[in-house]
Amino acid sequence: MTKAVRSATLSILFFALLIIANILILRIDHRWILYLSDNGEGETEIVMDKEGIIEAERILRDEKKGRMIVTLKGLNKGNVHISVVLKENGRSEEIGSDDFVVGRFNMIFRENAPGFLDVHILKLELILLYLLLIVRVFRILKREAKETMYSYRLVTYVGIILLLGVNILGWTADVIRDGAENIYLYHVMYDTIDLFMRFSLIISPLVFLLALFLFIDSMVLIKKEGKSFTNTLGILLGLFLAGMTIIGVSLYGILDRFMDVHSLTGHYISMFGESLIYTVLAYFECMMLGTVICCKHAERHVPPLDRDYLIILGCSIRKDGTPTPLLRGRADRALWFADKQKKETGKDVCFVASGGQGTDEVVSEAEALGNYLVTKGVPKDKIILEDRSTTTRENMEFSNALIKERNKDAKIAFSTTGYHVFRSGNIAHSLGITASGMGSRTKWYFYTNALIREFLANLNIERKKHLTNIAVIFIVLSVLMQLSYMFDLI
Repeated sequence: MTKAVRSATLSILFFALLIIANILILRIDHRWILYLSDNGEGETEIVMDKEGIIEAERILRDEKKGRMIVTLKGLNKGNVHISVVLKENGRSEEIGSDDFVVGRFNMIFRENAPGFLDVHILKLELILLYLLLIVRVFRILKREAKETMYSYRLVTYVGIILLLGVNILGWTADVIRDGAENIYLYHVMYDTIDLFMRFSLIISPLVFLLALFLFIDSMVLIKKEGKSFTNTLGILLGLFLAGMTIIGVSLYGILDRFMDVHSLTGHYISMFGESLIYTVLAYFECMMLGTVICCKHAERHVPPLDRDYLIILGCSIRKDGTPTPLLRGRADRALWFADKQKKETGKDVCFVASGGQGTDEVVSEAEALGNYLVTKGVPKDKIILEDRSTTTRENMEFSNALIKERNKDAKIAFSTTGYHVFRSGNIAHSLGITASGMGSRTKWYFYTNALIREFLANLNIERKKHLTNIAVIFIVLSVLMQLSYMFDLI
């Protein structure tokens, strides 16, 4: 089955289920629920100007919420005016009235309203739609992962799946909470907009904790590594997340200083602003989680135990020419893999120590790595020194050239620090090098800052896709809010 046929099949299945679900609701559920304020005193009577069109099936008092719930049932086609009258101490007082139309299948509509759907069925349809979208995105993700597990597109796909998952959880909770109550269609618009707001508000305490952690992490990093723009990324991101959340919470009050937010236009503007802020914030938060998931997966991945060559990516060395703890960690992880492969398959691996000599280094990083491997019992003929590279891209490019001189069909792995695996794999893939990585542990303040860099790198590399997604969100919010504004429903 081709990709186009599968997509068409899924689309047809969804719309078929959508039509069936709506036919069922039209055929089965022809009720309307009125919610009226109630003081718990007196007797309530439902008065209709015509008989045989609608009947009051039941009247319930919800004392906890101080409201009255009236269930109306459609009997025959026609128009009817309904009044709710409260009788108390010999007096009658109308507490509510409305005009209704009973249409085909005895469906009840409020006259001059845009209509309603059964929230239970409608939200189940939305849950189904989100599930189909998740399946679709997951299939794309799986296809992309077959090519490489180091693509920044994977971060985007994982983030989108998380975002859709939030919607599914929100709709499911609403279905369980609301049951099969009837509501106006525009209420569903509000619920759609509200999902992202609720998500951002629920995790806002975690956002502030994360912002605090990022600030502390960056201060520790600056203290140990010195001031630089990359070392302040944690502080900037923390301020952005906290600031966006605070603006979202306080936007209504801020706008109230400049306009009448209680008017139709003012309320529309404030609601649209809050919705946009929270939705974009939820989007970025999901992308951050996607970054963490992809980086952790890459870090914990162990290459297949059939490798011919293992590249150890270099980094700074000590003044005496010995590896730093960070570099030793990379070498030790490579040694662990080589030992594991030898024990389980009997196959030896050849090490490629990669890294040039910096202006403040007495020997090249490759030589320092090579000497360390020899002290760990690795024969010199199993070590290749690549001592010209100064960046990760050159590490991969120059090491691969040395390997291909010896074996054009060699299977390659690489070892680096945990936070660096995903980016290194992405660089290798961009160079056309098929290599699988493994990661060693490192200090927590290095790791957090590296994850932030990966998150920002994803935003930059996939910026067209992210801008498109945000534009779609903006358009959808605009349409939903404009519909409510046009129908005077805010």
